[in-house]
Amino acid sequence: QQQNVTIKFLATLESQRNLAGLKKQPVDLRQNSYVVNFKQDSKRPSPDQIKKEIHSAASNSQRIFCLPNSLYCEIAKDAAIVHLTHKTCDDSSQGSSIEKLIVYEKISRGTQTTDQERDALKDALEAYRSQNTFLNKEILELNLLRKQASEREQRLIRESSEWEAKFYQIQSKYLLLLNELHSPSASQHDPAILTQLLQDVVQNHGTPDLRVVNNKGREYDEYGFFITAPEEGSLQFRATYLQKQSQIMANHTPMSSSQWESKWESFLAGTSAKELPNCSELKYLIRGGIPYQYKGKVWKLLIDNGVAPYKAAVSPNYYQDLLARHHQSSTLDPSAKQIELDLLRTLPNNRHYESFHSDGIAKLRRVLLAYSRHNPEVGYCQGLNRLAAIVLLFLNEEDAFWCLVYIVEFLQPRDYYNRNLLGSQVDQRVLKDLMAEKLPRLHNHFERHGLDVSLFTFNWFLCVYIDIIPHITFLTIWDSFLYEGSKVLFRYALAIFKLCEEGVLERSDYLEMFNYLRSIPEPITDIPRLQEVAFNWVNPLSMRYLRNRRAHHLAIVQNEMAEVEAVRKSYHASNRKEAKRTDLAEEHPPSSPSSENEEDSSLTGNDLQSDNLQKLPESTDKSDSVPQDVDEITVENGSLLEECNELEK
Repeated sequence: QQQNVTIKFLATLESQRNLAGLKKQPVDLRQNSYVVNFKQDSKRPSPDQIKKEIHSAASNSQRIFCLPNSLYCEIAKDAAIVHLTHKTCDDSSQGSSIEKLIVYEKISRGTQTTDQERDALKDALEAYRSQNTFLNKEILELNLLRKQASEREQRLIRESSEWEAKFYQIQSKYLLLLNELHSPSASQHDPAILTQLLQDVVQNHGTPDLRVVNNKGREYDEYGFFITAPEEGSLQFRATYLQKQSQIMANHTPMSSSQWESKWESFLAGTSAKELPNCSELKYLIRGGIPYQYKGKVWKLLIDNGVAPYKAAVSPNYYQDLLARHHQSSTLDPSAKQIELDLLRTLPNNRHYESFHSDGIAKLRRVLLAYSRHNPEVGYCQGLNRLAAIVLLFLNEEDAFWCLVYIVEFLQPRDYYNRNLLGSQVDQRVLKDLMAEKLPRLHNHFERHGLDVSLFTFNWFLCVYIDIIPHITFLTIWDSFLYEGSKVLFRYALAIFKLCEEGVLERSDYLEMFNYLRSIPEPITDIPRLQEVAFNWVNPLSMRYLRNRRAHHLAIVQNEMAEVEAVRKSYHASNRKEAKRTDLAEEHPPSSPSSENEEDSSLTGNDLQSDNLQKLPESTDKSDSVPQDVDEITVENGSLLEECNELEK
């Protein structure tokens, strides 16, 4: 458009120049006519020629005079056209450009807005879905907790009503008895004493405290463990207890609780409700510790993932079927007897297991009985009660049962909890190899002073550190144990010895080192430091290495146990022969006993036993000659053996 306007403008200028030239032409023509006339006069043309010349000149002048008018009209017309063209072009260009700009902006803005709104709506939809799923699960869990609390409340109300009814029945009978004794016919009784008893019974009309609370006034943490000092015991004992609690509380701050909980919340919000992803982020979070509100949920997911193949092969009501299974000799079942003996010894420092009236005792009994029927080869082993008790703090009965299955049959090696504790003995030897490799100074110190580390570590591994170290520490160990397996037990054992190494090396007496390790030193309560050593300093520690060492020591332990079993059988066989020989001698005494026969018949059982022990093979160790020593070789945990021997007696 600008080019067209420029061309028209140049054409207008050219027209104006032509017009100026045409204005000059009449003057030139007049001059030419004068010149022509002068020449004609000089030449004397004819009259006809003169007329023609005049006529042509007149026509030319007329044409010349008309030409400027037409040119002026053309110029004015061109100027008007140019002006209107400029105006129209400006208006149209501005209008079109503005309109195009508005349309483009609308289109681009609408497209961008539509895409952004669509993405925002999609994100909001996913967020609402995740939030809805999370809230629904929380609602279900809260409903379950509310239902359990309601059932517990109803059970306690029913129990208290029964006890209150019994109390009033006994009180009424007692009042009748006292009234009868207080009657005149009973003058033989002291009336002052009877009156005092009657007043005591009448005045004692308050509702009795039906629940047995041995530790009245003590406070509990969220897990149910005592956090206040016990009232019984000496002042020094209470001061030591409070000092340990202060150490635990001071060291239990690995990072801000809100920040750590927010990390777990964001991770769980983006995962499935039925399984956990196998990723490095999950390992990092679990090693740092699972918060209390998420511990039960994460544990259940880990357990379900571990026992899923086995659960798929049994009926959905497998746990209830085990409980409903009736044994005719259930009253004589040794597992049931031992379970009853161990119920109150499980976690006496936890309010859920402190008395027979506690809510966890019945659950613990059912879980242990169900597992003893599920796995008759193991039955019940001391240590399983503590495992089940800890799981019951976070899961229901059936999930606690499957957790026992997961630990005994999947996480721990085979024969870890069987009668001879074969797997446990093997792990103790593997741990000694690791200590000799990673802690040579401490290992040599123990060897030099004759201290066997299995005196401590046997229960660490068997009970997964329960009741050996503070509960906040062993619950953190449990998080990693359920996710990574038995390798975690070795990591934390080495970490504990590493942190306590200097304290042990400062002591040269056997009892001093023993008491130091038994007293839960302060480094053990420092959870962040303990985790740092367990998962960084201990490296490298692979499962392949542990499997190789376990296979090596398993063959050695099995050979030793076979030798011990052969010695035991020969010992019992010789005892039976001597007993038969003694019985025959007593039933048929000789008619003329000589002094030698009298001396032989007067031998006691101990003399016969010592005589038989001298006949044992010389290849066996001296410590194998006595049955108690044989048992100590077979099972290194002395406390468990003593209890088993008492039960057998």
